[in-house]
Amino acid sequence: MKLTADKVIFVSNYLQKTISVNQHNIVLTTLSFEFINISTAYLLEKREKNCPYNNILMVSSLKVYKGVLIFLDLARKLPEYKFCLVAGSDHKEVLNFIKTHNPPKNFIIYSAQSNLHPFYQNADILVNLTIPSYCIGSFGLTILEGMAYGLPIIAPPAEGLLKL
Repeated sequence: MKLTADKVIFVSNYLQKTISVNQHNIVLTTLSFEFINISTAYLLEKREKNCPYNNILMVSSLKVYKGVLIFLDLARKLPEYKFCLVAGSDHKEVLNFIKTHNPPKNFIIYSAQSNLHPFYQNADILVNLTIPSYCIGSFGLTILEGMAYGLPIIAPPAEGLLKL
């Protein structure tokens, strides 16, 4: 059986090259103009306020190879900072994570969100802790979103992230 599609969406050129697809059907993802407009307006406002930098954000699934346990360990070692994890998981998975790992008080975890703007607006630093040896390609749309908000980014040298 052969699968077909009118268009194939890839998050990076790396992933596109690993699958043979007709070049005319490829769409690479980008940030929407709406996202860029909202982030730019907020960035200008935040610069005027001169806020302290102590809120660390990670937007990720709860997969181990995404580095969520590393993020949790950082929260334990740096209690003076606030760590916020927006997990691409449902409420039940988040509750199970909390029960299993007993995060410290400076670690807040949210289930999947349809609007990430408030999280980027409250963040001072964005991290992507994907473990490259466990992951072939990582594009990191969240990295682009964080950059649109002017956030400093800490990320590994994963294939897709190096393109940014």
